[in-house]
Amino acid sequence: YYKNNENIGATRNIFKVLSHAEGEYVWVFGDDDKILARSISLFFELIEKKYDFIIFNYSIWSKDFSSQKISSNIRLKNDCEFKSGDEVLEKMGTQPGYISCVLYKRQIFTQFPDFERDLFIDYGYPQLYMFYRGIFPDKKGLYVSEPLVQNR
Repeated sequence: YYKNNENIGATRNIFKVLSHAEGEYVWVFGDDDKILARSISLFFELIEKKYDFIIFNYSIWSKDFSSQKISSNIRLKNDCEFKSGDEVLEKMGTQPGYISCVLYKRQIFTQFPDFERDLFIDYGYPQLYMFYRGIFPDKKGLYVSEPLVQNR
């Protein structure tokens, strides 16, 4: 548990959390999202395969989770492996910018100095920039097409 002395904003807080994390893998999960029960065991199973990152599909729900609006928000129909950042960028675009759908090795974000990350704080989705910066050129990843996270 870590509490900032002042409100530093959502994006800076994400990076602060990453800097305090100690595990090999991290998963920044939105406080208003839900994870499906079977997802946890699948996550552990996939981590054992030593991927650098795993992107999960997600569904979109009403604010109170009473009705599903979109059953599968990422349009890729089948699971696939990625062997390079170029493949991810080509197939996924900005989708990894949704923080709750990406599990990754912490080192992807912590390998670069803070000043590089901070250059993009005010421009939206700096975590997406750091994700792509961290996986180029040759990190191994997986996309799971089954929606395992619910977004509202």
